[in-house]
Amino acid sequence: MNPSEIQKLVETLRPSVIDNHLCKATLLNKTDFIFTLSRERKRRLFLSLENGSPFLTLAEINSSFSSLVTPFQGLLKRELDDGLIQDFYAIKNDRIIVLKIEKVTDAYQTLTRYLIIELIPSHPNVILTDDQWMILGVYKPSQSLEEKRPFLRGLQYHFPEPLPEKIFPVFEIHLQKLFDDHEKKALLGRSKEKYKFLFHFVKARIDSLKKKIEKQGEDIAKAQGKLVDKDKGNAILSSIGIIAEGSSSMTYEGMDIELNPQWSLSDNANAYFKSYRKSKNTIKKAAEQQALAQSELQYFSFLSGQMETLDDEDLDGVVAELEDGGYLPQTKVQKRAPKVKAIHPYFFMVDGVKIGFGKNNLQNDCLTFKFAQPSHFFFHLKNDHGAHVIVFSDNPSDAIKTTACEVALLLSNKTDGEVLMAQKKLVKKLDHPGLVRLEKYQSFYIKKIRPETIEKMKEAHR
Repeated sequence: MNPSEIQKLVETLRPSVIDNHLCKATLLNKTDFIFTLSRERKRRLFLSLENGSPFLTLAEINSSFSSLVTPFQGLLKRELDDGLIQDFYAIKNDRIIVLKIEKVTDAYQTLTRYLIIELIPSHPNVILTDDQWMILGVYKPSQSLEEKRPFLRGLQYHFPEPLPEKIFPVFEIHLQKLFDDHEKKALLGRSKEKYKFLFHFVKARIDSLKKKIEKQGEDIAKAQGKLVDKDKGNAILSSIGIIAEGSSSMTYEGMDIELNPQWSLSDNANAYFKSYRKSKNTIKKAAEQQALAQSELQYFSFLSGQMETLDDEDLDGVVAELEDGGYLPQTKVQKRAPKVKAIHPYFFMVDGVKIGFGKNNLQNDCLTFKFAQPSHFFFHLKNDHGAHVIVFSDNPSDAIKTTACEVALLLSNKTDGEVLMAQKKLVKKLDHPGLVRLEKYQSFYIKKIRPETIEKMKEAHR
């Protein structure tokens, strides 16, 4: 947003912002804040400090979020909660917005605070000062006093030097669209911050399994190179009486064979036979372990893809799933069961036909193996991670099938791709939650997602 757009934005928002009490400041993720206003119960101020394109808007935000806890968020809570917004203005020809807030303390002392929002690309920031513009707290504090405008607690806040007078283009501002376009990224950022341990665990597990599979592959290749030891042992036995005892090597039909001169030829042959048996056993065991690791890698890769689209409640289901599978330690002494709601899949109606989908593996298994009947139809991305989609119909129309395919793509953040369809009775559950095998299926390729399917997805409920 350029200075002229920010000026226009503030003029648009000012009547809705001033004379409100600031009820709550929520830190959604590392870069985004939500400010709840007393008279704007349906709409809330949304502030993004994303480096490339910071912005402020007033938008309908239907979900309620608990705040991430940081020292700066705690400062805003202490200093601004229930404060009255007396003024709201933009610094002329600059990307800075100021809120003047009056706060009455528990001791009935009236304090004035300034919340300064700098929407400067590459350097967005939020600074809280007292009535004398002394800094009380900074969201992104300076690393050194040597900076041109250091932001540290106890220093005087200084506005930047005025920009040269310039006429900036002003485009139409869509307040809700500003939030809607950023919402998915904001919620994913929140999930990755709040569930950092979960994202880190899954990524570390995937990396570990890849290394394990690679190491097992090396062990198999090395062991396969030793299978020729069987031929060497037979060659030695065939040469007894021909090769002198105590020889250090021999050649048989172009094959060079090392010998231990301190052993008899028979003992040398047995040593090669033992090496062959050991190598054969290594190949068998390593292949079994590699197959198990590959299955587990498929499962965790599937989880990783799922987690990119899940909200807090669905991510809680993933945590419960990993605890139940023994991958994560139980958070309580008594085994924690996932909330019933967290297990329930989502549903919506199209032309009188119910379509269901899961967002995590618990929901996928519940949908496919508890709710769906054998004659209903199952949809899933081909050779990719994704949600289970069920059409609760014995004979769905082509339009319904297309919708189900589009839902499978949407849930994996794809706009086109190949989707498989099979009757539920042909879907077989595998060892890990959410993973299945199709005994027979049809394939559909979707080139574009229709807008009406996106709108229908918004109606989904449990």
